[in-house]
Amino acid sequence: QLEVDEKVINLEKNFVKTQADEALDNISGSISSNGKPISTIKAGENVTDAVLKLHSNYVKNLNNMYKNIKNIEGFNPDAIIDVRSINNLAKRIENQYPTKTKAYGQTEVTTPVIPQQLQGVLDDLKNLDNLTFEQAFNYKNILNDSLTNATSPTKADLDIMKVIKSLDQKMGKSLKSMGQDPVNKRRIFREYNKMQAFIANEGNIFNTSVMKGIINNKSQAKDLLVPALMNGDLATFRVFEKALGKEFNGVLQDAKSAAFNEMLRKSRSSLGDDFTNPETLLNQINQ
Repeated sequence: QLEVDEKVINLEKNFVKTQADEALDNISGSISSNGKPISTIKAGENVTDAVLKLHSNYVKNLNNMYKNIKNIEGFNPDAIIDVRSINNLAKRIENQYPTKTKAYGQTEVTTPVIPQQLQGVLDDLKNLDNLTFEQAFNYKNILNDSLTNATSPTKADLDIMKVIKSLDQKMGKSLKSMGQDPVNKRRIFREYNKMQAFIANEGNIFNTSVMKGIINNKSQAKDLLVPALMNGDLATFRVFEKALGKEFNGVLQDAKSAAFNEMLRKSRSSLGDDFTNPETLLNQINQ
């Protein structure tokens, strides 16, 4: 009789465990975009795909805007810009950093200790005398990409911003000399300023360290977004919200669902084999 009773009890326990699993899956699924549970990996892949799609569209639109400017009569992408003052600025920036001295036999060599983020930029700038307008435009984009976009800019960020500002001023002077026809001259300025506003408003979204990590395949969304949600790091989630917007709201909902499901899974594992203490589970969910 005891063996029979034990079998009945085990069957009932398994039934309760199955019901609990289904109920918890329903909770996480109710948060998702289609009412069904989604895995952390799949949710991360969807966010990554959305970010890459938006970035691709941004690059395409930016190229089209610049192409339209190049088609305006009088615009000269090959106009020469004297960047020797920027060359000197790069040298002054380099001299602000501490130095280290290393002995090579009888010879001692002193070199500045420069952040990796800035080293390549300075090496390029120190050897430049002239750039075409198009080269300056492309180089400015490279400089923008090298910024960390941290909440508090690093010293290297501030130094790169000085170079960008100086380059901007020189490009502005170059633009003023383009186009003989007043109508075309105004059109060049108008379209160029529109493109600059597009870069500032749309491009900066992709310059955050979080977005750069995904775009450059150095990190995946599942490794950033789900842990951020589980740990209450809303700042990281806000970056994704701003980048993806309403168009990909369902993708972010699925990421929330995946994070919640992950949290439930960890909660269940901490309850032991029986899952018999609902108060403990409720406390886990609330946390």
